[in-house]
Amino acid sequence: MVGIVLVILLKQFDFGGETYLVELLEEIQQILVAQLGVKPEIVKSESRLVEDLGADSMDALELVAALEEKFDVKISDDEAKRIATVSSIVSLIEQKLQAKSSSRP
Repeated sequence: MVGIVLVILLKQFDFGGETYLVELLEEIQQILVAQLGVKPEIVKSESRLVEDLGADSMDALELVAALEEKFDVKISDDEAKRIATVSSIVSLIEQKLQAKSSSRP
């Protein structure tokens, strides 16, 4: 199932044959491992932050700060509240990076 979802996402966000989304997912997984102290093998795209990875409200705040710093984006409180899974983080960061690159002259 995970492989199917990832393939669909890759086809959706295929940038000239690059594995951009896979790289983004890997970077986000590294941040989650560092922030939450979990083993890399349990951080999957469908992993739920609270239920599967054990994140609490303080972890969520630190995670948002780490994501903002790593990707040079701003995540609103409303957006942060909607983050529930690893794939929701990937989608949000992807949208932010696309909007950022399209606003450049």
